[in-house]
Amino acid sequence: MSSPECDILREGVKAGIFYVEDIALTGFAIIAALKGLEYPWAVSVELPHIQKQNDILLKVLFNGVLVR
Repeated sequence: MSSPECDILREGVKAGIFYVEDIALTGFAIIAALKGLEYPWAVSVELPHIQKQNDILLKVLFNGVLVR
């Protein structure tokens, strides 16, 4: 599977930044998680809070793939 999210993950694995067992599945999971946030943010989150929440959620999302 060649998609932008998989290319980013593949480059991160090659550089030693990420540890990912299944790049295609991980790419799918990241996109699905982000897509799931679109509606709640569009409907219920006030604009000033989106940036703070975005930063927090990205930390949660990517701390699972960082090499420790």
